[in-house]
Amino acid sequence: MDGRSLSDLYLKFANVAWVIPKDDMPTLAKLCEVGKEYLRVRVRDVVRRAETRAILFSYASDGTPLLTKESIVAKTSDHRTVVRKAGKGTEFLLQRATLKTTSGMGDPIVVSLLRDPVPLTHGKSALHECTAACQFHPLVRQLAPKGVILTHYCFDRALFSALDRLMRQRHNLYYDVLAGGGDNVGEHAIAELTDWICSTGCANHDVHNALKWAVQSQVAAGDVNDKLWQVVESLRNSYHLLHCNLPTFISVHLRAVSDSPDPSRLYSLWVSLDVVSSVADRLADLGLLWRDGALCFNAKKAECPDLVAEISALYLHVMRFRKFTNSRWLTIGDSCKTIVSALLLGLQPLVAMIRALPTTSSFYIGGFEQLTESVKLYAIISSIVGHVCDNFMVKLLGDDRVCRRVGVSKMC
Repeated sequence: MDGRSLSDLYLKFANVAWVIPKDDMPTLAKLCEVGKEYLRVRVRDVVRRAETRAILFSYASDGTPLLTKESIVAKTSDHRTVVRKAGKGTEFLLQRATLKTTSGMGDPIVVSLLRDPVPLTHGKSALHECTAACQFHPLVRQLAPKGVILTHYCFDRALFSALDRLMRQRHNLYYDVLAGGGDNVGEHAIAELTDWICSTGCANHDVHNALKWAVQSQVAAGDVNDKLWQVVESLRNSYHLLHCNLPTFISVHLRAVSDSPDPSRLYSLWVSLDVVSSVADRLADLGLLWRDGALCFNAKKAECPDLVAEISALYLHVMRFRKFTNSRWLTIGDSCKTIVSALLLGLQPLVAMIRALPTTSSFYIGGFEQLTESVKLYAIISSIVGHVCDNFMVKLLGDDRVCRRVGVSKMC
């Protein structure tokens, strides 16, 4: 297969709309192996060609639990075979590296390096992760470049100090072996002096935990986080009930008022809760807000055709209840913004109306009763604080690689 055909095949499988047939899985596995080997060879080739030019090598790793499948087979005394399949939680170490240098003409060269996730079956201590890092790629100096090498390591804060120390010891051991146990002099001494090491804590983890630290006082006040999770899951599992009863709720509680709030302030409110700009603009124009026991709107808009249908559509757009988890705190801010937005449109009386119906089961929607005043306050605070963390994370998700951001003087 020539390079053009291989490139087209990669682009085909990389298409987000492509649904991979089962028969194509072996081909996909081969493409993954070819890609990993190509990157490995490419990194070594770039390092060897660098000669005396400076090289930046950035390595990052992080452990993450994944649910895998395991088959358990046993035999009984009467020669029966029992097979059971079950999920198995396994901790994997994800690793990546990026290398940057320049060509002879001064043009930047950037190469990424990937490997298969490593199962941490023997533990996830600093020594285990250090061993995985050593097996991931040799030291850049071992590939014989003669220029300055800056090796950057990025780790989670939990093991940062231990891993930083082990990585530095790894570099020192390499030069101690070159010196044969004696004084490191001559070319070996120059090589060691031009091999620079630095480590940083993972900025993604820092931002992710920032929201947790910001709302720590509210979390410490009780089990508000667990209660909020129950509320969100209750609404997610009862979405059909909300949808079916929404037109009736709007028809009964809709009220035209002449003292509608300033549209510009309402627009700022909805946008601050991450409502899409076009929807926020319409909500502000209608002056839609739950107050004084009614879903109030601007009396000047009373002549709008299909008003109830439009308000129902806007209401449903706001109610995008999303999951959140304690292990990914930034998802809490997003869920809280949705809860607060829905409460501003009368979510609480809507649920009360649904639960009062004799034909309604409270099996799922009954969890909404966990929405206490303390949970509401927690949701409001998280909605506001979450903006800082979210915006910073957008920058990092855009590109958090040191090699690509080395020329950026500051992050806006």
